[in-house]
Amino acid sequence: MKQDINEIITSRMSTAFDFNKNDVALYLIISATPRTGSTYVADILRQSKTLGSPMEYLNPDYYMNSPEATIGKSISLNDYLQSVVQRRTSPNGIFSIHIHHHQILHARAKYRFNFFSWIKNHKTVWVHINRKNKVEQAVSLYRAISTGKWSSRVKPKKINNAVETDLAMQEIHQHYKNLHYENERWENYFSLNDIKPLYLNYEEFSKAQQLEIIEKVCMHIKNNSNQNIAFQLPKHPIKSLIKKQRVDNDLLYEEYKKRYNIC
Repeated sequence: MKQDINEIITSRMSTAFDFNKNDVALYLIISATPRTGSTYVADILRQSKTLGSPMEYLNPDYYMNSPEATIGKSISLNDYLQSVVQRRTSPNGIFSIHIHHHQILHARAKYRFNFFSWIKNHKTVWVHINRKNKVEQAVSLYRAISTGKWSSRVKPKKINNAVETDLAMQEIHQHYKNLHYENERWENYFSLNDIKPLYLNYEEFSKAQQLEIIEKVCMHIKNNSNQNIAFQLPKHPIKSLIKKQRVDNDLLYEEYKKRYNIC
């Protein structure tokens, strides 16, 4: 059943996805740019029950729809995140967060919260989600913004189908440039801090790969931390409700490639 995006976020921030209070051994950070399938990956890792409960905790909508921000009193972003860490760390000590670079910039500008300073005293392991076809990614982002349909579970809002193609092309081109820039910011951060993330590509995601993705992340943690962390791997495929939203047959996709001479 399709849901309003705020209903989905409120559900995700409820106690239904909490663990009992556990000590933190490691922060698993799932970095991405929009429309790379990172929400799908986070959903798979969350359902494994052994890799924390990764969500976009720095997304302002998650913050505002969290129990911490809706109990009738003001709470700082730092205190909110500390509360989330306490209730969303899995029994093996893993706290996971799914994050985009623009969310880090927004938190710094609006709340004076420095995400990179927040994590620097913790052991971190990184997984970076990429999408090779940046034109598809830009068109997908345009469609998500214009319809409000950020995942296959979300009920789309009514849109004006008479939007001029020229205007749509301009917006898609701006998304195309912004996505390249945001990914470059991630790569610069990795390089400056000698971080070697596990790279996962959108084009390779499939239902058959779900357990393989979980196993890859577990192995990456084992190989990149000195923590003795135990993993209970699921024995059956994960039933993710999130599906790929294809745009390769989108008329705007074809028009953009033609206008900008992209093969």
